[in-house]
Amino acid sequence: GQLAINTRPWSKVYLGARLLGTTPIGNAEVPSGDVNLRLVDRDGETHRVHVHVDPGEHASAFFDLSQPAP
Repeated sequence: GQLAINTRPWSKVYLGARLLGTTPIGNAEVPSGDVNLRLVDRDGETHRVHVHVDPGEHASAFFDLSQPAP
């Protein structure tokens, strides 16, 4: 599938050990199903998120990383 992803503030997006790029990312090739991503923000803090991408779908996701963690 395809995934468009954006974060606030910008972050580096990893799928496993593979760097997909720095947000905003308009079109990243990802496997279908539940995709676990690691986001590393500008302060070096790691955030783990997941998105679901159906086969052949162009999914999009937005994550606000500026909110303090609970």
